[in-house]
Amino acid sequence: MDWQELAIGFGVNLAFGVAAFAARTVGKSGLIAGTVLGTGVWALAGWRGWVMLVAFFVVGSVLTKFGAKEKEARGIAEAEGGRRGARNALAKVTPGLLCAIAMNALGDPNGAWAAAFAATFATAAADTAGTEVGKAIGKTPILLTTFRRVPPGTIGAVSVEGTLAGLAASVVMAAIGSALALYGPLGPWKGAGAVIVAAFGGNVVESWVNAFMAGRRKLDHELSNFLLCAVGAAVAFGLAHLLE
Repeated sequence: MDWQELAIGFGVNLAFGVAAFAARTVGKSGLIAGTVLGTGVWALAGWRGWVMLVAFFVVGSVLTKFGAKEKEARGIAEAEGGRRGARNALAKVTPGLLCAIAMNALGDPNGAWAAAFAATFATAAADTAGTEVGKAIGKTPILLTTFRRVPPGTIGAVSVEGTLAGLAASVVMAAIGSALALYGPLGPWKGAGAVIVAAFGGNVVESWVNAFMAGRRKLDHELSNFLLCAVGAAVAFGLAHLLE
């Protein structure tokens, strides 16, 4: 990628970030971090990879507003009206950026790195969907470690409603990857399948770990998000090799 293309990527990301800030979906630090990270994705994964990042952001932003009044009444709404900061952007975008770096450095003859890249954003979108929908309308949230019911908004809790929302979000993200021909030699069906399974697996692991840590040392929220996306990438990468 030449400097002109990089400058275009920076301009596009800056404009998108300013629009997101004006829409009150990101804070100042989120605007800065998002612009830098988004430019990196544009440079390493091209505009198709960048579209995956944007799709995740749009899905997450819309679902954060879902049932906002109900979540605010319960005291479990996102802080600052759902504005995302730099730490959130770093946690959920860095795994995809690392996959893009590996894809460029090592090559991707079977589409495994591309599937891993897409899976990071599908996993993140599924996490946001499951959390936000679950907090708003989840009727029977439970902890996977004990299967006991807990109040909505409990860290590590899962619900049927949230799980279905997360699955739907991952399907949407995987389908976008297929429409963009992002999975290369893996093909649209195998690629999408790997991404959906990876997103589900990543979220199950994260929910179980957070439930296990309940009552113990609290796991940092952004570290949890990073691990969530990293697990999704690892699962997709492994499945891609099995499916080739």
